[in-house]
Amino acid sequence: MRKGMCMDLLKSAVQKMLEGQELLEVDPDTGMVIIPNGALGPLTDGIPLERILNTEEDLLGFYTPMASPGTITLCSQNLRAFFWHLVFQLSNNRRLPIMKADLASVADLVVSKTYHHEYFHFFCDIQRKLFPGSEYDFQIEEALAVAHSYACISRGRDNKSTKFGRMGNVIYPALMVEAFKYNSAGYRDWILYSDDIRFDAGLYNYISPPNSGLLQSNGINVSVLLRAQLDKIYSFGVLHSLI
Repeated sequence: MRKGMCMDLLKSAVQKMLEGQELLEVDPDTGMVIIPNGALGPLTDGIPLERILNTEEDLLGFYTPMASPGTITLCSQNLRAFFWHLVFQLSNNRRLPIMKADLASVADLVVSKTYHHEYFHFFCDIQRKLFPGSEYDFQIEEALAVAHSYACISRGRDNKSTKFGRMGNVIYPALMVEAFKYNSAGYRDWILYSDDIRFDAGLYNYISPPNSGLLQSNGINVSVLLRAQLDKIYSFGVLHSLI
């Protein structure tokens, strides 16, 4: 699917997540958004935050490996629930100044982090087709996928190319802490790969292309080759679905 079509799907996901804003209260003095008592249940369709934090990421999205083209699926109901739980955590529990105009930025971050996570599984699927000896390891791949997602969001923040990139300096770091809390095995280990050096080493060890040792001994940085693939194939070869 072309990049433009992917962007349309992501925008549709964000629009679905923003449904229900009429249930919010806005502080007349500060302009801050507050979720009133009794509104969180309807906004989240009764899905508790603990279910999201303690279950695998496929609550928000999932990747279907290639038989025909691989497919990244985003789950709109669960994304919406996670989004409103994050807003509640920041606005009601932590009393941070979230304005109504910030909601689209928070939703954009939630959708983007999920997409980047599932895209990493697509990338690994490609590598397993290229290198049949590369074996699937659930916990390592999930940890690397979360780390990749975090890095992509951070880069989007740095270059101001996204809505969340223009988010205020108070809300953004708090949102990142809440959005990347994981309790499940594998996912919670993403911090082991949270900088470029450890991520590149982890990616190289996980994919383990045949003859990579020979290439490395001849001065070819295989980690750089893998990272280049990871960063360059976003616009083709995978289908997208919103359910």
